Amino acid sequence: MGKKILVVIFILVTMTSVYTFFSRERTSLREQVPEAEKNPRIVLKDFTMYRYQGARVEATVSGQNAFFFEPNILEMYGNLNGVRTSQEKGKREFVRAQASVTLFESRGIVQMTQSSDIEKSSLENDVAVGFDEKTIFTQHAEYTSKPQRLYSDLPVELRSRDGNLKSETGFEYLVEEKLLQLHGPIRGKLQNGAKINP
Repeated sequence: MGKKILVVIFILVTMTSVYTFFSRERTSLREQVPEAEKNPRIVLKDFTMYRYQGARVEATVSGQNAFFFEPNILEMYGNLNGVRTSQEKGKREFVRAQASVTLFESRGIVQMTQSSDIEKSSLENDVAVGFDEKTIFTQHAEYTSKPQRLYSDLPVELRSRDGNLKSETGFEYLVEEKLLQLHGPIRGKLQNGAKINP
């Protein structure tokens, strides 16, 4: 009798684990916040936030509204602009969007506002991301930190000094490898006048 109970408990735990594993990505970051914590702990209006590396400003983000939710979610809305300057030859990266939901690697709001890294982020509406003299335009993009990856499966336009390219099925940018891939079919015009899939 005891063995049968243990087998039943084992089967129930296994089924619950499998269900949780397969359904975990079906909810948005906002839906993952417990019902009791849906009211923001901190609200900012017409804000600019700074991130310092020693005495040097490493990054800024500004917008119209920001809402910090316990334990580790930041929602921002309205003309969002983010700029990060790397120490590598002073290269600048930027991001623009109308809305963003970001999940931080923190256990509470204090840690999140002090020095927490981004776990994943979702950017919406009029998204523009610039790096290495390239700018990507789309309506939605996702960022994950492990691996550091920016991607979208919506139509995207890439503008650079080498030309303009458009993809109807999205892109993927691997940050550490500095590898940008547009998913085909791709159309566009290169600086030398060559056309791709006219």
